[in-house]
Amino acid sequence: PAEIQRRQAEAQPLVVINTASFQSGRDLLTRETRFYAVTGQVVNRDDSVLYGVQVTVTIYGFGNVVYDTTTVNIGRMNPSEIRAFSVRFSNFENVENVNRYECVATFQR
Repeated sequence: PAEIQRRQAEAQPLVVINTASFQSGRDLLTRETRFYAVTGQVVNRDDSVLYGVQVTVTIYGFGNVVYDTTTVNIGRMNPSEIRAFSVRFSNFENVENVNRYECVATFQR
């Protein structure tokens, strides 16, 4: 089991964990939610330093329609380091139309 975990960490050293999403920022007059926020953490599971770490967050509507996407620059990550990220979206007609989100982490060695 330990060898399997080591191989997985070597093949995919950067992992996004503890993701969550919520609606925020109510309008004062209409009381409608104005923003959709996505939060999470990124972990370096490798034994080496990773450079240029970025997390691309995309929100989707019904039928896999892409509403918005943004990239969070994390930078350099040391071995076993954990960093948090948070993104706020407002590029949609109605926050209720947001169906799901996706977080993809990328890096350079």
